[in-house]
Amino acid sequence: MSIHQKTKNKFSFITKNILILSFVSLLTDVASEMLYPIMPLYLMQVGYGVIFIGFVEGFADLVAGIGKYYFGSMSDKINSRNVFVRFGYGVSILSKPLMGISPSFGVIFGARLMDRLGKGIRTAPRDAILATESSQENRGKVFGFHRAMDAFGATLGPIIAIIYLYFYPSHYSSLFLLVLIPGSLAVALTFFLKKEKHRDISTLTPTTESKRESLKSFWKKSPASYRNLIIGLAMLALLNSSDMFLLIRIRELGISDMYIILIYILYNISFTFFALPLGYVGDKFGFKKVFLGGLIVFSLVYGLLARELSTVFIFLVFLAYGFFTAIHEVIGKAWISSYLDPHLQGTGLGLSMMLNSLAFLFASIITGVIWNSFGSVVALSVISLGVIPVIIFFLFLTSSHETCNGKRSLLGCNTRH
Repeated sequence: MSIHQKTKNKFSFITKNILILSFVSLLTDVASEMLYPIMPLYLMQVGYGVIFIGFVEGFADLVAGIGKYYFGSMSDKINSRNVFVRFGYGVSILSKPLMGISPSFGVIFGARLMDRLGKGIRTAPRDAILATESSQENRGKVFGFHRAMDAFGATLGPIIAIIYLYFYPSHYSSLFLLVLIPGSLAVALTFFLKKEKHRDISTLTPTTESKRESLKSFWKKSPASYRNLIIGLAMLALLNSSDMFLLIRIRELGISDMYIILIYILYNISFTFFALPLGYVGDKFGFKKVFLGGLIVFSLVYGLLARELSTVFIFLVFLAYGFFTAIHEVIGKAWISSYLDPHLQGTGLGLSMMLNSLAFLFASIITGVIWNSFGSVVALSVISLGVIPVIIFFLFLTSSHETCNGKRSLLGCNTRH
């Protein structure tokens, strides 16, 4: 077999929709990550503290989480994903320049909510498309490829930002306008997604509607393995507060704004590098083993950042954090989707995202309060030690399914994971 044929077979899991969605995510993250590493610096420059940052990030993510469940479930109901993907990306892109218009609370808070609402509209339907386009044998690889492209965009974004800030130091506001270029290209690409065969919501009769699963019914009928998994992920989210706190911490350690962006670029390079290989590893050896390794790395990262570190060591810690994020994003989504039938991917993924966002709100607010009251060292140490019960929970997590005896009524079965 030639090298060309081997390469083709290795990436044969990449369909047209997977490729388009991956490039859409890449371009969107170029836009988002041009801003993300400078957001805490910008907010602190205009007078906001860690409690405000924690509240805004947490509440905005809660709005996104509720949207992920609602619109994911809606995409299942009308059997259509593309419309939510297009509209969601469009809303987010329009919101980004608003944050640079004024440093007032109303503008920043409203723009951040609008951005997260767009994410809430698109994420579960988009991930449902990815899950439907994959199989149990290559699900990790599909999510790994998509997240690798996403992370590559997140690497390019800060590079553009650092070049811009090199020539225009501290001119943060005008940077917000540049995001419209890659963002608009991302939205345009969504119109090339494969046309769906779906019914309009108006065609749903009362009889048809009664067959749709309510949240309560969905939860009761889902297997314990699915419920336990998303509970475990929500437990982790109660500790996994906004990454902005980590950027603020390394600024405390004396790292300059330019180096902070370089460190963030390294973090995204790490994420990009590990995402696809971890998808392969998860498919081969099981998602649980890989995820447990990620939890240990997460605990170590927060524990180390609670200490006084040299610049070189901070770079290494963020390299490890990129490894954890790749596990969390790739393995977590692939693991959940492996339990779901195609027609319920939006609901099942969206429910997990909503629970995580609710937990993230509490995590970000609590971290901000502890940070403000006792300092960053205590806040980061609490998170590091708090991961231990989560690791124990996942150690005893079983993957047995009530529906694995040839019967598939609500949720799928994947005994390897």
